[in-house]
Amino acid sequence: ETGLYSKLYGIDTVSLRYFNVYSHDQTVSGPYATAISNWMHSIREGVTPYITGDGEQSRDMVNVEDVVRANVFCMEHNEDFSGTVYEIGTGENISLNQIRDIILEVFPEIAFNYVPPRPGDVLTTRADIKPLKKLGWCANISIVDGIRDCFTRLKNELG
Repeated sequence: ETGLYSKLYGIDTVSLRYFNVYSHDQTVSGPYATAISNWMHSIREGVTPYITGDGEQSRDMVNVEDVVRANVFCMEHNEDFSGTVYEIGTGENISLNQIRDIILEVFPEIAFNYVPPRPGDVLTTRADIKPLKKLGWCANISIVDGIRDCFTRLKNELG
């Protein structure tokens, strides 16, 4: 029961389930760092980035600015949520190979290595944003534009 805490204690709650959050200044830490942050780190360090599996696995990638907007939207929302869970993403997804192609637009000299898939890796993620969209929130930054911005900023950073 998602609203149990709200019902037991009379406190309105909402849970936000973030999909693959990325930003231009995200650091690489832990086993769940995004491909975006890992690849940006590899490029900064002059190391060949790698893709696990065949690169056709796809992810709903959501920019951190949209995640912040979702949090503020829910914080300022006037109606009770009663413990509802909302997925925070773009409602779209992109394959690792498509992300690679965006990177190659900015860094045409980069080569990628393909390595064996990680055991248990999910093939596809996509947020169901319809419930929160009905209340008035949706992501403003498209996956392609957001990722291109990350690597354009990196290119400018590196000179």
